[in-house]
Amino acid sequence: MAVVAVICEYNLFHNGHERLLAHIRRQFGEETVILSLMSGHFTQRGLFAATDKYTRAHAALLGGSDLTLELPMPYCCGVAEQFALGAVRLLEALGGVDVLAFGSECGQIERLSAIAQNRQSAGFKAALAKELAVAPADESYLKTQDRVYAMLFGPASLGANDILAVEYLSALHHIHSTIVPYICKREGSETATEARQIFLNQGAAGLTDLVPAAVLPVFRQAERSLPQWVQSAILWTLRTADPVYLASLADFNEDLAHRFVYQAGRANSLSDFYDRCVAKTYTRARIRRCTLYAMLGITKKDFLDLPSYTLLLSANARGRGLLRVLKKCSRIPIYMKGVQAQTPLSIRADALYTLSLEGSKNHGGILQKNPVLLLDDE
Repeated sequence: MAVVAVICEYNLFHNGHERLLAHIRRQFGEETVILSLMSGHFTQRGLFAATDKYTRAHAALLGGSDLTLELPMPYCCGVAEQFALGAVRLLEALGGVDVLAFGSECGQIERLSAIAQNRQSAGFKAALAKELAVAPADESYLKTQDRVYAMLFGPASLGANDILAVEYLSALHHIHSTIVPYICKREGSETATEARQIFLNQGAAGLTDLVPAAVLPVFRQAERSLPQWVQSAILWTLRTADPVYLASLADFNEDLAHRFVYQAGRANSLSDFYDRCVAKTYTRARIRRCTLYAMLGITKKDFLDLPSYTLLLSANARGRGLLRVLKKCSRIPIYMKGVQAQTPLSIRADALYTLSLEGSKNHGGILQKNPVLLLDDE
């Protein structure tokens, strides 16, 4: 029996996710246990998840996952390298995971492994450091990295999933993990972005062709997260922030800190603020992530610390069997309820997220939620 992990956000779970999980089960056998390590209430691009983590984990369970555990803050909203390394470190700490499966546009693990190895080479690191010191002010880190890579090895030409795949491979190599990577070529045209936008604008109406039939009732009952509910609080925080403090946070620099305070004072909405801050050097995803870092006080050191826990979100009978095994071998605690998993950072994150919900904004309510546990015939 293989234990195959998938690092995911499921924001929202759609037909492509179901195909990936079904492919894994066909490849590794019907008795395979699929563990989804899923982002909590915030995601890698700095977004508020469209609905809460228990609802998304419930959808994953009905779509083919056996066990869903949380990838906690801050790793779930880090840049690709931090996201991947935090998740891989957590899987390694759990023990019992045999394979890490992930999607890719190109589907060529040899090519992606070579790119990961090239980026880890001393020659590439030295050339990148040299170029970063003289790079144009309007060139982002990622563009400089791609430019240096192309000079040394030729263009990488990576899709969005390829980029994360390279980071997963780099992370596995970095920590000398025994977890075996397995790549699945991405198929289908559905995207989480499309499903999420329909859900946020219309509710579950319009999702019929995008999500599995078994999952649709979950979204019909789900409560949406609408960040406009908290935009005044966010803009006030940024307008009154000390630029020196902001510059000390993760992924900030002095220029971006001053830009945040200045533009927050002129923005009419959160979306307007993002538009004003975006520049050649600063992508929209980075602006959104840094907004979260400013609201939650996330520092560079927070990403250096090892993941200290995970939280059970959903499981079926097969997943509960794996959970019993993991609880014996894991080097970090696996908490059953949110009240057990409170850290200063998670408390701030849940407090902000619950204010964005369209219905109940009871901070304590989300901590009292139980994981979704299903029998095989449910």
